[in-house]
Amino acid sequence: MGTARIGVARCDPDATMAFPVSTIKAGSEAVSELAGLVAEYEPLAVYIGLPMGLKGNVTASTQMAIDFGKQLHSIFEEKEISLHVAMVDERLSTVSATNSLQAAGRNSKNSREFIDQAAAVIILEQALAIEMSTSKLAGISIEDYK
Repeated sequence: MGTARIGVARCDPDATMAFPVSTIKAGSEAVSELAGLVAEYEPLAVYIGLPMGLKGNVTASTQMAIDFGKQLHSIFEEKEISLHVAMVDERLSTVSATNSLQAAGRNSKNSREFIDQAAAVIILEQALAIEMSTSKLAGISIEDYK
């Protein structure tokens, strides 16, 4: 999850392939915008990138992402929507996304929204791979952060 923009991705019904959806501007309206996308696409789970430091340390961005996840989960609880909201380690997802887009000939300065979406795809693909290999939902449930 970024401090300026939040990339959003979703997967196909068989949970085999992830693809970009949109980029949301971070801020006070981001939670409600994402909740609207959840209502539109009706996923079984929402995975939020957890920005840890490279050594696994907690940063200010880590806490912002957790708080975002808690707010999103609260909205679902209020609407009585049962949905797995979990945090997934996102270390190096933006670096990987940037490298992939640069390899495809895109300038990173003019492609920030696409980089955020590509990073969201990487995070979702990671979660799907975990689900496939363990037969369990991926990530750390946001409820474990309460």
